[in-house]
Amino acid sequence: MPAFFLEITIALVLASFLGALASFFKQPLVFGYILAGLIIGPVFSTFSRQEIFASFAQVGIALLLFLVGLELKFRELAGFSKKIPLITFIQVLLTFLSVFAVAKYLNLSQTNAVLLALVTVFSSTALVVKLLSDKRDLDSLYGQVTVGILILQDLIAIAVLIVLSQLGNFTPTFIISSIILKGLTLIILVILLKEFLLASIFDKLAKNLEILFLGALAYAFMMAALANFLDFSPSAGAFLAGLSLANTREEYQIASRIRPLRDFFLVIFFVFLGTQISLSNLKVIFNQALVISLAIILVKLISVTLSMLYLGFRKRTALFTGLSLAQISEFSLVLILVLASFQLVEKETVSLVTLVSLITFAVSSYLVIFDRKIINYLSPLLSLFERRNPNEKIQKEEGELKDHVVLIGCGRLGSTLISLFKKKKVPLLVVDFNPYIVERVSNQGINTLFGDITDPDIVEAASLSKAKLIVSTVFDKEDNLEILEILKKRGDRIAKIVTAPTEKEALELYERGANYVIIPRILGGERIVELLLRSWKKDVNLERLKKSHFKELKERIGNN
Repeated sequence: MPAFFLEITIALVLASFLGALASFFKQPLVFGYILAGLIIGPVFSTFSRQEIFASFAQVGIALLLFLVGLELKFRELAGFSKKIPLITFIQVLLTFLSVFAVAKYLNLSQTNAVLLALVTVFSSTALVVKLLSDKRDLDSLYGQVTVGILILQDLIAIAVLIVLSQLGNFTPTFIISSIILKGLTLIILVILLKEFLLASIFDKLAKNLEILFLGALAYAFMMAALANFLDFSPSAGAFLAGLSLANTREEYQIASRIRPLRDFFLVIFFVFLGTQISLSNLKVIFNQALVISLAIILVKLISVTLSMLYLGFRKRTALFTGLSLAQISEFSLVLILVLASFQLVEKETVSLVTLVSLITFAVSSYLVIFDRKIINYLSPLLSLFERRNPNEKIQKEEGELKDHVVLIGCGRLGSTLISLFKKKKVPLLVVDFNPYIVERVSNQGINTLFGDITDPDIVEAASLSKAKLIVSTVFDKEDNLEILEILKKRGDRIAKIVTAPTEKEALELYERGANYVIIPRILGGERIVELLLRSWKKDVNLERLKKSHFKELKERIGNN
Protein backbone atom coordinates (compact mmCIF):
# COMPACT_ATOMS: atom_id res chain seq x y z
CA MET A 1 0.00 0.00 0.00
CA PRO A 2 2.82 2.55 0.69
CA ALA A 3 3.79 2.17 -3.00
CA PHE A 4 0.30 3.31 -3.94
CA PHE A 5 0.75 6.62 -2.10
CA LEU A 6 4.00 7.21 -3.95
CA GLU A 7 2.33 6.46 -7.29
CA ILE A 8 -0.64 8.74 -6.65
CA THR A 9 1.72 11.49 -5.45
CA ILE A 10 3.70 11.24 -8.69
CA ALA A 11 0.46 11.21 -10.70
CA LEU A 12 -0.99 14.29 -9.00
CA VAL A 13 2.26 16.30 -9.04
CA LEU A 14 2.81 15.60 -12.72
CA ALA A 15 -0.86 16.24 -13.55
CA SER A 16 -0.70 19.58 -11.69
CA PHE A 17 2.44 20.67 -13.53
CA LEU A 18 1.28 19.62 -17.00
CA GLY A 19 -2.23 20.94 -16.34
CA ALA A 20 -0.75 24.36 -15.49
CA LEU A 21 1.37 24.18 -18.63
CA ALA A 22 -1.69 23.33 -20.73
CA SER A 23 -3.60 26.25 -19.18
CA PHE A 24 -0.71 28.60 -20.02
CA PHE A 25 -1.01 27.63 -23.68
CA LYS A 26 -4.82 28.09 -23.50
CA GLN A 27 -5.45 24.34 -23.70
CA PRO A 28 -7.95 22.34 -21.61
CA LEU A 29 -6.55 20.85 -18.41
CA VAL A 30 -7.51 17.39 -19.67
CA PHE A 31 -4.66 17.72 -22.16
CA GLY A 32 -2.12 17.90 -19.33
CA TYR A 33 -3.72 15.10 -17.31
CA ILE A 34 -3.63 12.63 -20.22
CA LEU A 35 -0.01 13.51 -20.96
CA ALA A 36 0.81 12.89 -17.29
CA GLY A 37 -0.68 9.40 -17.62
CA LEU A 38 1.31 8.81 -20.79
CA ILE A 39 4.55 9.74 -19.04
CA ILE A 40 4.09 7.74 -15.83
CA GLY A 41 2.54 4.77 -17.63
CA PRO A 42 3.88 3.70 -21.01
CA VAL A 43 7.01 5.90 -20.95
CA PHE A 44 8.47 5.21 -17.49
CA SER A 45 6.25 2.28 -16.40
CA THR A 46 5.85 3.60 -12.83
CA PHE A 47 2.18 2.59 -12.64
CA SER A 48 2.10 -0.83 -10.94
CA ARG A 49 -1.34 -0.71 -9.28
CA GLN A 50 -3.53 -0.17 -12.32
CA GLU A 51 -6.56 -1.87 -10.77
CA ILE A 52 -6.78 0.74 -8.00
CA PHE A 53 -6.46 3.62 -10.45
CA ALA A 54 -9.03 1.94 -12.70
CA SER A 55 -11.47 1.83 -9.76
CA PHE A 56 -10.81 5.52 -9.03
CA ALA A 57 -11.44 6.27 -12.70
CA GLN A 58 -14.82 4.49 -12.51
CA VAL A 59 -15.76 6.61 -9.49
CA GLY A 60 -14.82 9.73 -11.45
CA ILE A 61 -17.05 8.72 -14.37
CA ALA A 62 -19.95 7.95 -12.01
CA LEU A 63 -19.65 11.34 -10.26
CA LEU A 64 -19.36 13.10 -13.61
CA LEU A 65 -22.62 11.58 -14.83
CA PHE A 66 -24.31 12.13 -11.45
CA LEU A 67 -23.67 15.86 -11.81
CA VAL A 68 -24.68 15.83 -15.49
CA GLY A 69 -28.04 14.43 -14.42
CA LEU A 70 -28.32 16.79 -11.45
CA GLU A 71 -27.66 19.89 -13.57
CA LEU A 72 -29.82 18.85 -16.53
CA LYS A 73 -32.81 21.18 -16.93
CA PHE A 74 -35.48 19.87 -19.29
CA ARG A 75 -37.34 23.18 -19.03
CA GLU A 76 -34.28 24.90 -20.52
CA LEU A 77 -34.31 22.41 -23.40
CA ALA A 78 -37.89 23.40 -24.12
CA GLY A 79 -36.77 27.02 -24.53
CA PHE A 80 -34.18 26.20 -27.20
CA SER A 81 -34.84 26.56 -30.91
CA LYS A 82 -36.90 23.72 -32.39
CA LYS A 83 -34.23 23.54 -35.11
CA ILE A 84 -31.59 22.23 -32.67
CA PRO A 85 -32.65 18.53 -32.85
CA LEU A 86 -32.39 18.63 -36.66
CA ILE A 87 -28.94 20.28 -36.56
CA THR A 88 -27.82 17.68 -34.00
CA PHE A 89 -29.15 14.78 -36.10
CA ILE A 90 -27.41 16.02 -39.26
CA GLN A 91 -24.09 16.53 -37.45
CA VAL A 92 -24.19 13.15 -35.67
CA LEU A 93 -25.16 11.24 -38.82
CA LEU A 94 -22.58 12.88 -41.11
CA THR A 95 -19.82 12.55 -38.50
CA PHE A 96 -20.60 8.85 -38.00
CA LEU A 97 -20.58 8.11 -41.75
CA SER A 98 -17.42 10.14 -42.39
CA VAL A 99 -15.38 8.67 -39.51
CA PHE A 100 -16.51 5.15 -40.45
CA ALA A 101 -15.40 5.71 -44.06
CA VAL A 102 -12.03 7.12 -42.97
CA ALA A 103 -11.52 4.28 -40.45
CA LYS A 104 -12.19 1.69 -43.16
CA TYR A 105 -9.77 3.52 -45.48
CA LEU A 106 -7.16 3.24 -42.70
CA ASN A 107 -7.73 -0.55 -42.61
CA LEU A 108 -9.49 -0.75 -39.25
CA SER A 109 -11.73 -3.78 -38.81
CA GLN A 110 -15.47 -3.44 -39.41
CA THR A 111 -16.28 -3.59 -35.67
CA ASN A 112 -13.56 -1.14 -34.66
CA ALA A 113 -14.55 1.27 -37.44
CA VAL A 114 -18.24 1.26 -36.41
CA LEU A 115 -17.51 1.72 -32.71
CA LEU A 116 -14.85 4.36 -33.37
CA ALA A 117 -17.35 6.31 -35.48
CA LEU A 118 -20.00 5.91 -32.77
CA VAL A 119 -17.92 7.30 -29.89
CA THR A 120 -16.53 10.27 -31.84
CA VAL A 121 -19.84 11.85 -32.94
CA PHE A 122 -20.13 13.75 -29.63
CA SER A 123 -18.53 17.10 -28.73
CA SER A 124 -17.12 18.18 -25.38
CA THR A 125 -19.61 19.96 -23.12
CA ALA A 126 -17.00 20.72 -20.45
CA LEU A 127 -14.47 22.22 -22.88
CA VAL A 128 -16.96 24.22 -24.94
CA VAL A 129 -18.85 25.67 -21.96
CA LYS A 130 -15.52 26.71 -20.39
CA LEU A 131 -14.34 28.41 -23.61
CA LEU A 132 -17.64 30.22 -24.18
CA SER A 133 -17.82 31.23 -20.53
CA ASP A 134 -14.31 32.72 -20.71
CA LYS A 135 -15.42 34.72 -23.76
CA ARG A 136 -18.72 35.71 -22.07
CA ASP A 137 -20.55 34.24 -25.07
CA LEU A 138 -22.77 31.70 -23.29
CA ASP A 139 -25.77 34.04 -23.50
CA SER A 140 -25.28 34.80 -27.19
CA LEU A 141 -27.51 33.11 -29.76
CA TYR A 142 -24.70 30.88 -31.00
CA GLY A 143 -23.82 30.06 -27.38
CA GLN A 144 -27.38 28.99 -26.66
CA VAL A 145 -27.60 26.90 -29.84
CA THR A 146 -24.24 25.28 -29.04
CA VAL A 147 -25.29 24.39 -25.49
CA GLY A 148 -28.61 23.02 -26.78
CA ILE A 149 -26.78 20.73 -29.23
CA LEU A 150 -24.37 19.61 -26.50
CA ILE A 151 -27.21 18.73 -24.12
CA LEU A 152 -28.90 16.62 -26.79
CA GLN A 153 -25.58 14.93 -27.57
CA ASP A 154 -25.07 14.16 -23.87
CA LEU A 155 -28.50 12.53 -23.70
CA ILE A 156 -27.65 10.42 -26.78
CA ALA A 157 -24.30 9.49 -25.20
CA ILE A 158 -26.05 8.34 -22.01
CA ALA A 159 -28.42 6.17 -24.08
CA VAL A 160 -25.46 4.70 -25.99
CA LEU A 161 -23.67 4.01 -22.70
CA ILE A 162 -26.71 2.13 -21.36
CA VAL A 163 -26.93 0.01 -24.52
CA LEU A 164 -23.20 -0.68 -24.67
CA SER A 165 -23.15 -1.83 -21.06
CA GLN A 166 -25.41 -4.72 -22.12
CA LEU A 167 -23.37 -5.88 -25.10
CA GLY A 168 -20.87 -7.86 -23.07
CA ASN A 169 -23.47 -9.99 -21.32
CA PHE A 170 -26.08 -11.12 -23.86
CA THR A 171 -26.33 -12.63 -27.29
CA PRO A 172 -27.86 -10.31 -29.89
CA THR A 173 -31.23 -12.15 -29.79
CA PHE A 174 -31.88 -11.11 -26.19
CA ILE A 175 -30.19 -7.71 -26.07
CA ILE A 176 -33.22 -5.55 -26.88
CA SER A 177 -35.71 -7.34 -24.63
CA SER A 178 -33.20 -7.42 -21.76
CA ILE A 179 -32.42 -3.72 -22.08
CA ILE A 180 -36.11 -2.78 -22.16
CA LEU A 181 -37.07 -4.96 -19.18
CA LYS A 182 -34.19 -4.06 -16.90
CA GLY A 183 -34.10 -0.46 -18.08
CA LEU A 184 -37.78 0.01 -17.32
CA THR A 185 -37.30 -1.54 -13.88
CA LEU A 186 -34.53 0.92 -13.08
CA ILE A 187 -36.36 3.94 -14.47
CA ILE A 188 -39.66 3.11 -12.72
CA LEU A 189 -37.81 2.71 -9.41
CA VAL A 190 -36.14 6.11 -9.85
CA ILE A 191 -39.49 7.76 -10.72
CA LEU A 192 -41.16 6.26 -7.65
CA LEU A 193 -38.29 7.41 -5.40
CA LYS A 194 -38.45 10.92 -6.88
CA GLU A 195 -42.23 11.21 -6.52
CA PHE A 196 -42.69 9.77 -3.03
CA LEU A 197 -39.44 9.74 -1.03
CA LEU A 198 -36.49 11.82 -2.18
CA ALA A 199 -37.87 15.32 -1.56
CA SER A 200 -38.84 14.62 2.06
CA ILE A 201 -35.65 12.65 2.81
CA PHE A 202 -33.32 15.30 1.42
CA ASP A 203 -35.27 18.13 3.08
CA LYS A 204 -34.49 16.46 6.41
CA LEU A 205 -30.85 15.78 5.47
CA ALA A 206 -30.41 19.44 4.45
CA LYS A 207 -30.54 20.52 8.11
CA ASN A 208 -26.88 19.49 8.25
CA LEU A 209 -24.86 20.16 5.08
CA GLU A 210 -22.31 17.43 5.84
CA ILE A 211 -25.09 14.86 6.17
CA LEU A 212 -26.67 16.21 2.96
CA PHE A 213 -23.37 15.66 1.15
CA LEU A 214 -22.99 12.13 2.50
CA GLY A 215 -26.63 11.31 1.76
CA ALA A 216 -26.30 12.46 -1.86
CA LEU A 217 -23.12 10.40 -2.29
CA ALA A 218 -24.76 7.36 -0.72
CA TYR A 219 -27.76 7.67 -3.04
CA ALA A 220 -25.53 8.09 -6.13
CA PHE A 221 -23.45 5.01 -5.26
CA MET A 222 -26.54 3.00 -4.33
CA MET A 223 -28.08 3.64 -7.76
CA ALA A 224 -24.72 2.94 -9.43
CA ALA A 225 -24.53 -0.41 -7.59
CA LEU A 226 -28.11 -1.26 -8.54
CA ALA A 227 -27.42 -0.46 -12.20
CA ASN A 228 -24.34 -2.65 -12.07
CA PHE A 229 -26.41 -5.48 -10.53
CA LEU A 230 -28.82 -5.18 -13.49
CA ASP A 231 -25.82 -5.43 -15.84
CA PHE A 232 -25.88 -1.76 -16.81
CA SER A 233 -22.91 0.56 -16.44
CA PRO A 234 -22.69 1.94 -12.88
CA SER A 235 -22.39 5.39 -14.46
CA ALA A 236 -25.88 5.03 -15.95
CA GLY A 237 -27.29 4.47 -12.45
CA ALA A 238 -25.40 7.50 -11.15
CA PHE A 239 -26.84 9.60 -13.98
CA LEU A 240 -30.40 8.54 -13.11
CA ALA A 241 -29.71 9.33 -9.45
CA GLY A 242 -28.62 12.85 -10.39
CA LEU A 243 -31.59 13.28 -12.71
CA SER A 244 -34.00 12.32 -9.93
CA LEU A 245 -32.52 15.01 -7.66
CA ALA A 246 -32.63 17.74 -10.33
CA ASN A 247 -34.97 20.64 -9.54
CA THR A 248 -35.02 19.81 -5.80
CA ARG A 249 -34.37 22.59 -3.30
CA GLU A 250 -31.02 21.02 -2.40
CA GLU A 251 -29.63 20.54 -5.91
CA TYR A 252 -27.24 23.53 -5.80
CA GLN A 253 -25.85 22.62 -2.38
CA ILE A 254 -25.33 19.02 -3.48
CA ALA A 255 -23.67 20.04 -6.74
CA SER A 256 -21.33 22.56 -5.11
CA ARG A 257 -20.12 20.02 -2.54
CA ILE A 258 -19.72 17.06 -4.90
CA ARG A 259 -18.04 19.01 -7.70
CA PRO A 260 -14.56 19.15 -6.05
CA LEU A 261 -14.72 15.41 -5.29
CA ARG A 262 -15.71 14.73 -8.91
CA ASP A 263 -12.83 16.87 -10.16
CA PHE A 264 -10.31 14.88 -8.11
CA PHE A 265 -11.50 11.51 -9.36
CA LEU A 266 -11.73 12.82 -12.94
CA VAL A 267 -8.07 13.82 -12.78
CA ILE A 268 -7.31 10.20 -11.89
CA PHE A 269 -9.57 9.05 -14.74
CA PHE A 270 -7.72 11.11 -17.35
CA VAL A 271 -4.33 10.13 -15.95
CA PHE A 272 -5.42 6.49 -16.08
CA LEU A 273 -6.57 7.01 -19.66
CA GLY A 274 -3.10 8.30 -20.53
CA THR A 275 -1.58 5.11 -19.15
CA GLN A 276 -3.66 3.11 -21.63
CA ILE A 277 -1.94 4.64 -24.66
CA SER A 278 0.06 1.94 -26.38
CA LEU A 279 3.58 2.92 -27.42
CA SER A 280 3.89 -0.09 -29.68
CA ASN A 281 3.12 0.99 -33.24
CA LEU A 282 2.69 4.56 -31.92
CA LYS A 283 3.82 6.21 -35.19
CA VAL A 284 1.10 4.41 -37.18
CA ILE A 285 -1.58 5.16 -34.54
CA PHE A 286 -0.55 8.83 -34.38
CA ASN A 287 -0.77 9.19 -38.16
CA GLN A 288 -4.22 7.57 -38.08
CA ALA A 289 -5.25 9.94 -35.28
CA LEU A 290 -4.18 12.96 -37.37
CA VAL A 291 -6.28 11.85 -40.35
CA ILE A 292 -9.34 11.01 -38.22
CA SER A 293 -9.01 14.26 -36.25
CA LEU A 294 -8.91 16.27 -39.48
CA ALA A 295 -12.04 14.46 -40.71
CA ILE A 296 -13.88 15.07 -37.41
CA ILE A 297 -12.99 18.78 -37.27
CA LEU A 298 -13.94 19.44 -40.90
CA VAL A 299 -17.14 17.37 -40.93
CA LYS A 300 -18.48 18.79 -37.66
CA LEU A 301 -17.58 22.33 -38.68
CA ILE A 302 -19.04 22.06 -42.19
CA SER A 303 -22.15 20.03 -41.29
CA VAL A 304 -23.19 22.34 -38.44
CA THR A 305 -22.40 25.56 -40.32
CA LEU A 306 -24.14 24.62 -43.57
CA SER A 307 -27.19 23.09 -41.88
CA MET A 308 -27.64 26.25 -39.79
CA LEU A 309 -27.26 28.48 -42.86
CA TYR A 310 -29.87 26.38 -44.66
CA LEU A 311 -32.23 26.70 -41.67
CA GLY A 312 -32.00 30.49 -41.79
CA PHE A 313 -29.31 31.39 -39.26
CA ARG A 314 -26.86 34.15 -40.13
CA LYS A 315 -23.35 33.20 -41.21
CA ARG A 316 -21.73 34.51 -38.04
CA THR A 317 -23.98 32.47 -35.73
CA ALA A 318 -23.63 29.37 -37.93
CA LEU A 319 -19.83 29.46 -38.20
CA PHE A 320 -19.25 30.22 -34.51
CA THR A 321 -21.45 27.25 -33.56
CA GLY A 322 -19.59 24.97 -35.98
CA LEU A 323 -16.20 26.08 -34.66
CA SER A 324 -17.32 25.48 -31.07
CA LEU A 325 -18.30 21.84 -31.76
CA ALA A 326 -15.21 20.77 -33.72
CA GLN A 327 -13.84 18.21 -31.23
CA ILE A 328 -14.76 14.91 -29.61
CA SER A 329 -16.20 14.60 -26.12
CA GLU A 330 -15.11 13.43 -22.69
CA PHE A 331 -17.98 10.96 -23.21
CA SER A 332 -16.00 9.57 -26.16
CA LEU A 333 -13.26 8.63 -23.72
CA VAL A 334 -15.74 7.11 -21.26
CA LEU A 335 -17.43 5.06 -23.99
CA ILE A 336 -14.21 3.72 -25.48
CA LEU A 337 -13.07 2.49 -22.05
CA VAL A 338 -16.44 0.75 -21.55
CA LEU A 339 -16.02 -0.94 -24.93
CA ALA A 340 -12.46 -1.95 -24.05
CA SER A 341 -13.64 -3.48 -20.76
CA PHE A 342 -15.92 -5.77 -22.78
CA GLN A 343 -13.04 -6.48 -25.19
CA LEU A 344 -15.13 -5.13 -28.06
CA VAL A 345 -12.30 -2.89 -29.28
CA GLU A 346 -8.55 -3.38 -29.38
CA LYS A 347 -6.19 -1.52 -27.08
CA GLU A 348 -4.84 0.34 -30.12
CA THR A 349 -8.33 1.80 -30.67
CA VAL A 350 -8.31 3.17 -27.10
CA SER A 351 -4.96 4.80 -27.86
CA LEU A 352 -6.35 6.12 -31.14
CA VAL A 353 -9.41 7.77 -29.51
CA THR A 354 -7.23 9.23 -26.75
CA LEU A 355 -4.85 10.79 -29.28
CA VAL A 356 -7.80 12.08 -31.31
CA SER A 357 -9.14 13.75 -28.15
CA LEU A 358 -5.79 15.48 -27.56
CA ILE A 359 -5.55 16.70 -31.15
CA THR A 360 -9.17 17.88 -31.47
CA PHE A 361 -9.16 19.52 -28.01
CA ALA A 362 -6.02 21.47 -28.95
CA VAL A 363 -7.17 22.55 -32.42
CA SER A 364 -10.76 23.42 -31.46
CA SER A 365 -9.60 25.55 -28.52
CA TYR A 366 -7.72 27.82 -30.91
CA LEU A 367 -10.60 27.78 -33.42
CA VAL A 368 -12.89 29.21 -30.72
CA ILE A 369 -10.29 31.71 -29.50
CA PHE A 370 -9.68 33.07 -33.02
CA ASP A 371 -13.27 32.73 -34.30
CA ARG A 372 -13.56 36.44 -35.16
CA LYS A 373 -10.46 36.33 -37.36
CA ILE A 374 -11.79 33.18 -39.05
CA ILE A 375 -15.19 34.75 -39.79
CA ASN A 376 -13.49 37.75 -41.38
CA TYR A 377 -11.52 35.40 -43.64
CA LEU A 378 -14.43 33.09 -44.56
CA SER A 379 -17.20 35.70 -44.73
CA PRO A 380 -17.24 36.05 -48.55
CA LEU A 381 -17.46 32.26 -48.97
CA LEU A 382 -20.21 31.85 -46.36
CA SER A 383 -22.22 34.65 -47.98
CA LEU A 384 -22.76 32.30 -50.94
CA PHE A 385 -24.67 29.89 -48.67
CA GLU A 386 -26.46 32.42 -46.46
CA ARG A 387 -30.13 33.01 -47.17
CA ARG A 388 -31.02 36.40 -48.60
CA ASN A 389 -33.58 36.91 -45.85
CA PRO A 390 -32.32 34.95 -42.81
CA ASN A 391 -34.87 33.93 -40.18
CA GLU A 392 -32.44 35.28 -37.58
CA LYS A 393 -33.51 38.91 -37.56
CA ILE A 394 -30.98 41.53 -36.57
CA GLN A 395 -33.13 44.62 -36.18
CA LYS A 396 -36.35 45.84 -34.64
CA GLU A 397 -37.43 48.62 -36.96
CA GLU A 398 -38.35 51.79 -35.07
CA GLY A 399 -37.74 54.46 -37.72
CA GLU A 400 -34.61 56.29 -38.91
CA LEU A 401 -31.90 56.96 -36.34
CA LYS A 402 -30.00 60.25 -36.11
CA ASP A 403 -27.89 61.94 -33.41
CA HIS A 404 -28.37 58.86 -31.28
CA VAL A 405 -26.32 56.93 -28.71
CA VAL A 406 -25.27 53.39 -29.61
CA LEU A 407 -25.11 51.28 -26.43
CA ILE A 408 -23.31 47.95 -26.83
CA GLY A 409 -24.15 45.36 -24.19
CA CYS A 410 -27.04 45.46 -21.75
CA GLY A 411 -25.70 43.90 -18.55
CA ARG A 412 -25.78 45.63 -15.17
CA LEU A 413 -23.93 48.73 -16.35
CA GLY A 414 -25.86 48.81 -19.61
CA SER A 415 -29.21 48.63 -17.78
CA THR A 416 -28.19 51.57 -15.59
CA LEU A 417 -27.26 53.64 -18.64
CA ILE A 418 -30.55 52.79 -20.36
CA SER A 419 -32.48 54.15 -17.36
CA LEU A 420 -30.39 57.33 -17.46
CA PHE A 421 -30.81 57.87 -21.21
CA LYS A 422 -34.58 57.24 -20.99
CA LYS A 423 -34.96 59.86 -18.25
CA LYS A 424 -32.98 62.38 -20.33
CA LYS A 425 -34.96 61.39 -23.48
CA VAL A 426 -31.76 60.70 -25.42
CA PRO A 427 -32.26 58.81 -28.74
CA LEU A 428 -30.87 55.35 -28.05
CA LEU A 429 -29.99 52.17 -29.94
CA VAL A 430 -29.07 49.06 -27.90
CA VAL A 431 -26.95 46.31 -29.48
CA ASP A 432 -26.72 42.93 -27.74
CA PHE A 433 -26.15 39.31 -28.81
CA ASN A 434 -28.54 37.86 -26.23
CA PRO A 435 -31.95 37.47 -27.95
CA TYR A 436 -33.82 37.53 -24.63
CA ILE A 437 -32.23 40.82 -23.60
CA VAL A 438 -32.96 42.32 -27.02
CA GLU A 439 -36.63 41.31 -26.74
CA ARG A 440 -36.92 42.68 -23.18
CA VAL A 441 -35.35 46.04 -24.09
CA SER A 442 -37.38 46.30 -27.29
CA ASN A 443 -40.58 45.80 -25.27
CA GLN A 444 -39.66 48.97 -23.39
CA GLY A 445 -39.97 50.91 -26.65
CA ILE A 446 -36.21 51.22 -27.20
CA ASN A 447 -34.52 50.75 -30.59
CA THR A 448 -32.58 47.47 -30.59
CA LEU A 449 -30.25 45.45 -32.77
CA PHE A 450 -29.64 41.76 -32.20
CA GLY A 451 -26.09 40.66 -33.00
CA ASP A 452 -22.41 41.53 -32.66
CA ILE A 453 -21.36 45.12 -33.35
CA THR A 454 -18.25 43.81 -35.13
CA ASP A 455 -20.52 42.17 -37.74
CA PRO A 456 -20.50 44.43 -40.87
CA ASP A 457 -24.30 44.05 -41.24
CA ILE A 458 -24.81 45.28 -37.67
CA VAL A 459 -22.39 48.18 -38.22
CA GLU A 460 -24.47 49.36 -41.18
CA ALA A 461 -27.80 48.85 -39.41
CA ALA A 462 -26.59 50.88 -36.39
CA SER A 463 -26.20 54.04 -38.54
CA LEU A 464 -22.87 54.84 -36.91
CA SER A 465 -22.19 57.70 -39.31
CA LYS A 466 -25.24 59.52 -37.87
CA ALA A 467 -24.58 58.67 -34.20
CA LYS A 468 -23.18 61.11 -31.64
CA LEU A 469 -21.82 58.63 -29.11
CA ILE A 470 -20.97 54.94 -28.88
CA VAL A 471 -20.77 53.30 -25.44
CA SER A 472 -19.49 49.75 -25.06
CA THR A 473 -20.19 48.10 -21.70
CA VAL A 474 -18.66 44.74 -22.71
CA PHE A 475 -15.48 43.68 -20.90
CA ASP A 476 -13.90 41.74 -23.75
CA LYS A 477 -10.74 43.60 -24.79
CA GLU A 478 -10.63 42.09 -28.28
CA ASP A 479 -14.23 43.15 -28.95
CA ASN A 480 -13.52 46.72 -27.83
CA LEU A 481 -10.30 46.89 -29.86
CA GLU A 482 -12.19 45.66 -32.93
CA ILE A 483 -14.91 48.29 -32.38
CA LEU A 484 -12.27 51.02 -32.20
CA GLU A 485 -10.54 49.66 -35.31
CA ILE A 486 -13.84 49.56 -37.26
CA LEU A 487 -14.61 53.18 -36.34
CA LYS A 488 -11.08 54.24 -37.26
CA LYS A 489 -11.29 52.58 -40.70
CA ARG A 490 -14.73 54.07 -41.38
CA GLY A 491 -13.54 57.52 -40.37
CA ASP A 492 -16.67 58.10 -38.29
CA ARG A 493 -16.15 61.14 -36.04
CA ILE A 494 -17.99 59.77 -33.06
CA ALA A 495 -17.16 59.87 -29.34
CA LYS A 496 -16.11 56.43 -28.14
CA ILE A 497 -16.56 55.24 -24.54
CA VAL A 498 -15.55 51.65 -23.78
CA THR A 499 -15.20 49.46 -20.70
CA ALA A 500 -12.21 47.58 -19.26
CA PRO A 501 -11.74 45.36 -16.19
CA THR A 502 -8.17 46.49 -15.44
CA GLU A 503 -6.03 49.62 -15.59
CA LYS A 504 -3.60 47.94 -18.02
CA GLU A 505 -6.34 47.17 -20.56
CA ALA A 506 -7.76 50.69 -20.13
CA LEU A 507 -4.40 52.23 -21.10
CA GLU A 508 -4.24 50.02 -24.20
CA LEU A 509 -7.75 51.09 -25.21
CA TYR A 510 -6.82 54.76 -24.75
CA GLU A 511 -3.78 54.23 -27.00
CA ARG A 512 -6.03 52.69 -29.67
CA GLY A 513 -8.39 55.68 -29.84
CA ALA A 514 -10.95 55.46 -27.00
CA ASN A 515 -12.14 58.87 -25.75
CA TYR A 516 -12.89 57.49 -22.29
CA VAL A 517 -12.56 54.08 -20.62
CA ILE A 518 -14.91 53.00 -17.84
CA ILE A 519 -13.35 50.81 -15.13
CA PRO A 520 -16.40 49.76 -13.05
CA ARG A 521 -14.32 48.54 -10.12
CA ILE A 522 -12.64 51.94 -9.73
CA LEU A 523 -15.82 53.93 -10.38
CA GLY A 524 -17.72 51.77 -7.90
CA GLY A 525 -15.03 52.26 -5.24
CA GLU A 526 -14.94 56.02 -5.81
CA ARG A 527 -18.74 56.23 -5.56
CA ILE A 528 -18.74 54.28 -2.28
CA VAL A 529 -16.02 56.47 -0.78
CA GLU A 530 -17.89 59.61 -1.88
CA LEU A 531 -21.12 58.32 -0.33
CA LEU A 532 -19.43 57.44 2.97
CA LEU A 533 -17.71 60.81 3.23
CA ARG A 534 -20.93 62.69 2.46
CA SER A 535 -22.78 60.58 5.03
CA TRP A 536 -20.09 61.27 7.62
CA LYS A 537 -20.31 65.02 6.93
CA LYS A 538 -24.13 64.75 6.96
CA ASP A 539 -24.27 66.11 3.38
CA VAL A 540 -26.59 63.30 2.38
CA ASN A 541 -29.76 61.87 3.92
CA LEU A 542 -29.25 58.11 3.90
CA GLU A 543 -32.91 57.41 4.63
CA ARG A 544 -33.99 59.42 1.57
CA LEU A 545 -31.24 57.79 -0.49
CA LYS A 546 -32.41 54.36 0.70
CA LYS A 547 -35.99 55.01 -0.45
CA SER A 548 -34.79 56.27 -3.82
CA HIS A 549 -32.48 53.27 -4.28
CA PHE A 550 -35.19 50.84 -3.17
CA LYS A 551 -37.60 52.29 -5.75
CA GLU A 552 -34.96 52.08 -8.50
CA LEU A 553 -34.21 48.42 -7.67
CA LYS A 554 -37.92 47.53 -7.78
CA GLU A 555 -38.20 49.19 -11.21
CA ARG A 556 -35.22 47.22 -12.49
CA ILE A 557 -36.65 43.93 -11.27
CA GLY A 558 -39.95 44.84 -12.92
CA ASN A 559 -38.19 45.53 -16.22
CA ASN A 560 -36.37 42.20 -16.06
